[in-house]
Amino acid sequence: MGATEQLQPTVKLPCLASDIHGKRIRFVPLRERIEQLVSGEVQVVFRGDGCNVGAIYISPIEPCHPEVYWFDQADVDHLFGR
Repeated sequence: MGATEQLQPTVKLPCLASDIHGKRIRFVPLRERIEQLVSGEVQVVFRGDGCNVGAIYISPIEPCHPEVYWFDQADVDHLFGR
């Protein structure tokens, strides 16, 4: 399932959105079948019942096409939890 097809999970942030929005992070986008660290810029999108948190990154598989990886709640807790 590619990034354009991936569902955007609604999550609850363990920190302020301003603490993570626009920050660069390193992560492994396993659901995209990429098993190496990539660097991406965090985007927080607010919805009525929560928010979506994703990161724009350059895929090592297709470097000409930026991808968006949407984090689920477990990802958000692991990456941004305190």
